Amino acid sequence: MKIGLTIKMKYKDLSKFEKMCEIRKLLLSKNERHNAAVYLKALWVNNRKVIEEYESFGNTAYIILMNKRYYDRGLSFGFTEKIFNEYGHLDNAKFTDVEKIEFPHGKGKIVSNSISIGKGVNGKWTYGIRYSTGGSGGAYGIGIWGNIYDSREECLSDSLQELMNAHCKNKTACKNDPANFNSALSREVMKRAKDIYDMLTKRNTVQLSLF
Repeated sequence: MKIGLTIKMKYKDLSKFEKMCEIRKLLLSKNERHNAAVYLKALWVNNRKVIEEYESFGNTAYIILMNKRYYDRGLSFGFTEKIFNEYGHLDNAKFTDVEKIEFPHGKGKIVSNSISIGKGVNGKWTYGIRYSTGGSGGAYGIGIWGNIYDSREECLSDSLQELMNAHCKNKTACKNDPANFNSALSREVMKRAKDIYDMLTKRNTVQLSLF
């Protein structure tokens, strides 16, 4: 009896039909379908240039499409290198000139509200934010999916505005649930955020009407 070993083929060694089947098995979001369509067409007509470009992003259909979309977005900040982490995910978004502005509150000066801004290779800026009004809040970090700004001042201005808006919205949302809204905390955070905003924009157009 002949005994053989089953060797798992690398994705790049699959036939074009096998690759197309792998792609079609994926549950793709609306934003991912364009790249999938481009890649499928390239496989069908054997467009080696496009195939090689896509397959430089990974060794499974899912990783390839995920990394390609991430790479394309990263170009908005000038990130052109193909650097991958241990899991095969693209990891080339290294923002510089990162600043973190904290908004401490209370006697112990707890920090549950902060803004972070950073700059891409091409000089474009974006921000991340963390906010809390007591038992309610939200957060996201600096990343390629954030808004894109031409200057530090514009980026910081919008991030401060978002922080203040978040506190205003939470006050309304938590009107019937006061346990999730600490008015003293929000007052302190809003005042400092407004002071920075007014100094940055050199105008006093933001009305502190939360209280």
